[in-house]
Amino acid sequence: MMNAVKEPPSCTTMGRACERNLEAKLERREFACFPELLSESESKLFPENDLLRRLRLVTQDAEKCSTVAQQLLNGKRQTRYCCGSGKSRSQLTVEELRSFVRQLYNLSCSLPQAPKLKDLLNRIEDFQQHSEKVLSDEVPSVSEIQGLLDVSFDFDVDLPELPRLRVRLEQARWLEAVQQESGQPKTLSLETMRRLIDQGVGLGPHPSVEKAMAHLQELLTVSEHWEEKAISLLKARPPHSIETLSGAAEKASVIRAYLPNCLLLKDTIRKAREWLQEAEELQASEGVPLAESLSDMVLRGQAIQVHLEPLDKLETLMSEIQEWKEEAASAFRLKDSSLSLLELATLEELRLREMESFFNLRASNESKLLPTTDCMDLRVCMCQKPPMGAMLQCELCRDAFHCACVPELDDRTQPWLCTRCRRSVRPPLAKIFSLLASLERLGVRLPEGDALNYVVERTVDWQQRAQQVLCAILKLEERAGTPPTLTRWAPGNTEEPKNTQAPCLTPEWNRISHTQTVFYTEQKCIPLQGLSRDMEELLVEGLLLQVSVPEVHSLYQVLLDQAHNQLSDRLMSQPEQTDCQTHAQFSSQENSLPSPLDVEAIVSEKKSKRHIERDSLNTDFRGSEKKHPLKRQKLNKKHTHRRPASTSSSPRSDGSQSENSGDETDVCPAERCQLPEGDEVNWVQCDGSCNQWFHQVCVGVTAETAEKEDYICVRCSISDV
Repeated sequence: MMNAVKEPPSCTTMGRACERNLEAKLERREFACFPELLSESESKLFPENDLLRRLRLVTQDAEKCSTVAQQLLNGKRQTRYCCGSGKSRSQLTVEELRSFVRQLYNLSCSLPQAPKLKDLLNRIEDFQQHSEKVLSDEVPSVSEIQGLLDVSFDFDVDLPELPRLRVRLEQARWLEAVQQESGQPKTLSLETMRRLIDQGVGLGPHPSVEKAMAHLQELLTVSEHWEEKAISLLKARPPHSIETLSGAAEKASVIRAYLPNCLLLKDTIRKAREWLQEAEELQASEGVPLAESLSDMVLRGQAIQVHLEPLDKLETLMSEIQEWKEEAASAFRLKDSSLSLLELATLEELRLREMESFFNLRASNESKLLPTTDCMDLRVCMCQKPPMGAMLQCELCRDAFHCACVPELDDRTQPWLCTRCRRSVRPPLAKIFSLLASLERLGVRLPEGDALNYVVERTVDWQQRAQQVLCAILKLEERAGTPPTLTRWAPGNTEEPKNTQAPCLTPEWNRISHTQTVFYTEQKCIPLQGLSRDMEELLVEGLLLQVSVPEVHSLYQVLLDQAHNQLSDRLMSQPEQTDCQTHAQFSSQENSLPSPLDVEAIVSEKKSKRHIERDSLNTDFRGSEKKHPLKRQKLNKKHTHRRPASTSSSPRSDGSQSENSGDETDVCPAERCQLPEGDEVNWVQCDGSCNQWFHQVCVGVTAETAEKEDYICVRCSISDV
């Protein structure tokens, strides 16, 4: 029996092996040995004892720890955050991880996960130390905090530093943005500062954040103050001086922020200084400035919100220039006319084209008025209807107009121009001299002034040529003994010309009896058949002049009377001619009139002298605006200083004697003295250098014009120029 109860040797060996594994301290056996011993004991049916039960418990604990350790190493957890509501229940704290690692090392067996978990615990402890150091920095680095947060993703452990690191990361990013914006003052606008302040309000409290917030708030307050002040300075009325604005801009320049109103203030000061420098250069220059440059300078000065002292003077000058323009335009422009002064005063490059176009127009209109079988086919006047009843023919364009369609004919002694040809009021030459003198006092060059200078040059040149032609005609009349063209101007002959109503418009219509015509003219026109090309050009150019000169009236009357007298002589000498013969005479009138050819011969003798005189007119006509003597007190033109009319039979000889000797005071020195009588004897004195007296009717001056304006005769005008 005693032998029966003895343990078998294999069981004893098994017990010793289990005891060695369980009691090992320094060199613990691996975990795999324990399950093998349990399997062996179960297979060999070893009896149950305390040692075996202990082995079974140790093995079970080791298996559980191995499973948890492997999960921690593999990162197997439900989620790092549970759907936005806190931590996962499977996540260990650092202390729990530390206790678990100790538990692993206290096991009777060694697990392969134990060293790895020990290393994980060491890294977590290093992370905590580094985090505490970073969190204690006053201005931490964003990249450093972000690096710590990236490392924390490898730890399946609840770390208390993570929320603090996330808050600190937001603060660091905000501080970095503030520092970056503050380092670029040119882009740090008020809107950017307000946005940074709004972002900083939601951050957690920290000394660095509070300090940056205070600095931003102060900078925003100062910037807003100077922005409002800058715009108030620019909008002030009256504007501030450049010194005041410069002082404010200098104070605002120390603010390290982008302030658009302050920059606008600096730019305004810069423009004001440039404008003042330009004004000084303009004042120091010796040349005459252009009005366009002054106008542009005034506009730029008015746009600058600074008090500029020279601007007031320039504005006054521009207002005077505008008044001069209006005065000059009113002197020329007709009522309700849309033409400007430059359009009225045609310049040299347009004169030839204007002359050519008028010659073509005259020829076209004259051809319409040739005799036809049915005058109802004609289209004349502005209404473009056939001629009917009383008609007026324009001396310039030669078109016919119904008397009912145009204004009434006032003066039958003057050439009648239609409304399309009469573009301006045609002031006297003295008015233009007065305008040029006032413009010279302004010290500014205007395109209108240049145009008026050209008008004077063109008018004076035409006057010289017209006077030469009139003198040539006078010499031809004196050679013939009886002046045919001056019969109505002879002394003692004050009768008005008869037959003012012509039965037709052109000489060709004389072939048709008066009873066959359905229209007639209210005034006489110079027939083109008896005019040479040069004489017609002279007359057309005179009619195109936008200045009133007496030579236009004289030339018109001479040519009209010459044609009328020659026509009367032909009709009286051959009263029995047929209509065809009469038409032949009119068609060859240019060859039968000797005066134009003779006039051209005499005028050609003076061409060289006229060429020299015209060359002298190329100088600046501002010299023509010499100061005249003080205006003499004039006598009443209608009731005082009436002189007896001369009874001489030769007006030209009487006029010459009055010019040479001055003894005869009854004849005015005009080229074509009409020798008025009775109430028609009204005198006007020349305000030029000759101080001679002229009949108003002889020089084409009305009583109202003589009272309001100065009169300068042709000789004084030419001599002054």
